[in-house]
Parts: sequence; C-alpha cells; structure tokens
Amino acid sequence: MPWTVIRYVAGLSLLALASTPTAADQPSFDLPLDCTPGEDCWIVSYVDHDLSEGVRDYACGTATYNVPPYNRHQGTDFAIRDHAAMRAGVEVVAAAKGLVIATRDGMADISVSEIGTKSIEGQFCGNTVGIAHGDGWTSWYCYMRKNSITVRKGDHVVAGQPLGLVGLSGFTEFPHVHFHILKRKKVVDPFVGLDRSSSCGVGDNPLWRPDVLAALPYGAVEESGIGKVGT
Repeated sequence: MPWTVIRYVAGLSLLALASTPTAADQPSFDLPLDCTPGEDCWIVSYVDHDLSEGVRDYACGTATYNVPPYNRHQGTDFAIRDHAAMRAGVEVVAAAKGLVIATRDGMADISVSEIGTKSIEGQFCGNTVGIAHGDGWTSWYCYMRKNSITVRKGDHVVAGQPLGLVGLSGFTEFPHVHFHILKRKKVVDPFVGLDRSSSCGVGDNPLWRPDVLAALPYGAVEESGIGKVGT
C-alpha cells in the first residue's frame, strides 16, 4: 500500500474544512514537535482544500492527498528523518497552552502495511493527545510512540510542554506526527486561519506564530524526500 495513500487522519470524526468566517480571536500555534524544520523534521503533507475528488493544498499545489471514503487530508504532517530518529526520541510538544481533553496510549509502533487496517479500526489516529484552547479551538497530535505520552486528561499544559514522542502507531507507514486543528468541529488549516482574501497562499490571519510560519516555507515537501525512505 503506497505511503501517500494511507496518511489520512483517523480516530477523529470526518469533518468538513472550515469556511471563512471572520474570527475576532484565534490561538497562535508553535511547532507541534521539538525539531528544526528543514534540518531534522519536514512537512510532508498539508491540509487538502479541494472539496471534490481532487487535491489542493493552501498554496494551490498538490502536497496533500485524498483517500476515499475518508476524503480530504485534514491536518499537517511533520515527519522526522527515519526509524533511528524515532528510536532515539523526538518530542511531540503542545503547540499552544490549553487543557488536555483526550489521550490514548499503548498502541504498537508498526506500519499499517504490516498489520492491516482491520487491526486498528476505530483507532486510526494511533496514540493521541487532544488539547482544548478555549472558544471551541482544539488541537490533536496523532501517531505518537507507544508508552510515551506524559500527560493525562484534565492536565493544563503550556506551549512547548512535552506530550510524548513521535511514533509509528495507527494508520501510518513512517514516523511522523499528524497535527490537526479544529474550530468547533470544523477543520482549520494553520497556514490559512479563518480569514482569506485570496484563493491561494497564506491566509490573512494564519494560526502559526510569525516566526514559525517563516520557518515553514512552502516547497520543502518535494525536496526532503521524507516519508519515502523505508529506513
């Protein structure tokens, strides 16, 4: 099964992409893992904005995917170098302060191509942490490493606080974290936010902090090759 086919978010309800209402207040997000983009971590897939069977990322490119019947990719995938880096440990961290509302741990770090989808049915997001940020905003961290989650439901966390480690649990074939943002059950692309005056490119009020956005230039996906290396 090709890696590009299976990297959809699961364990969450299948939700429509957010429309573009104006938001008076919105959270500001840091990176969801402790790494240096372009050096030891890379974005390998963005949110899919195409409402049909096609694909379109925030820059009107094709660095995303669509997996019927699960529909559009609804988060941002950050991959690390390889399995050796996963074994050494790369921390998944809270991208913004908030309240832990859900966790799941104990799922094995193994490619879904080896175990099949039936074995993880209902748990496609793998080992997971969900955080509420107020006013209907939540963030989700998927595919984390087995027995690495360090927070519990009800914990208050601050931005940068470790949540666990990047893993290979759930519906994935390579080590990465799927970062998923919702606003009252609607998917929001952190590169776009809730306001957009043009159909392509960064939104008027993206959710990433300015320094984080500057560290995540579009185009590194194709150059990195991460996710295609079976090491």
